[in-house]
Amino acid sequence: MDSTVFFYIIIAAFAFLFLYYVPWLLWIVTLVSGVNISLTEMVLMRIRKSPMSQIVKGLIESHKANLGLKREELEAFGLADGNIENVVHGMIKAKQSGLKLSFQEACQADLNGVDLLQMVKEKPVNTQVTLLATGETMEAPQLETQRFIIRAIELTDKEALFAYRSDAITNQYQGWIPKTLSDVEAFISKISTTFNVPDTWFQLAIIEKESEQLIGDLGIHFIDEEQLEFGCTLSKDFQGKGYAREAIQVLINYLFKELDKHRIIASIDPANKASIKLVEHLGFRKEAHFVESICINGQWVDDVIYALLKREWS
Repeated sequence: MDSTVFFYIIIAAFAFLFLYYVPWLLWIVTLVSGVNISLTEMVLMRIRKSPMSQIVKGLIESHKANLGLKREELEAFGLADGNIENVVHGMIKAKQSGLKLSFQEACQADLNGVDLLQMVKEKPVNTQVTLLATGETMEAPQLETQRFIIRAIELTDKEALFAYRSDAITNQYQGWIPKTLSDVEAFISKISTTFNVPDTWFQLAIIEKESEQLIGDLGIHFIDEEQLEFGCTLSKDFQGKGYAREAIQVLINYLFKELDKHRIIASIDPANKASIKLVEHLGFRKEAHFVESICINGQWVDDVIYALLKREWS
């Protein structure tokens, strides 16, 4: 074979592979729509056989609706055979209806076969919106222990919150690790401003009395009128001193004795042995182990559920 002909064959083969692995039309659509995806990401998605058109469409609609969804989140969900269109449209409709629906909640609902558009349509107006409209709101409590004060988190806490929350190594089991101070500002701005409202999250700050320093935070998910979920994050400089246990104990006392809640749960990565040991010491029972049920940072991980009933708390 003539060397020139061979050369052109090689060039043609490379050109074919390049055009195949780089979906140019989709990439141009993302650029025009203001969605930032690099050619490298497009190639990798093609290699991983990701549902590219669904991901791109989802990102464009997310961008227009200001949902803040990320490419890696949608790709991981798509590779798990999730319906990206159902999730994105459901979240947009929920936002328009004044309902709070996180990406994780939407994904779990879709994987369970839920039609999110129909669910949002049939769901009554968000309880928080109703309470705010009628003025029947509840302020967060200020709890106190021997070593610290627990109060509602504030925007002025952003620097201190970023200092320990951005520690990716210490917080390796957390679903949210901020990369910039702006991430923290956005996080605080999205937190419910009313305490004890079903289907909302509320964040409490743990302030050390001696230094008046923010050393951690407690997240509370009010699932419904009687049940809730909690999580605790503590700066690595204050771990191993019993602070987390002290804070959680006073919070549980308040939730059971003052608010008369029925059941409290904790969702924990099974590899997080320290947190498991902590909740077991507090009297929580292991109720379930879900396999690859939560998508965190683009990875599907297991989830262990621990629970405690009011009658079990002394």
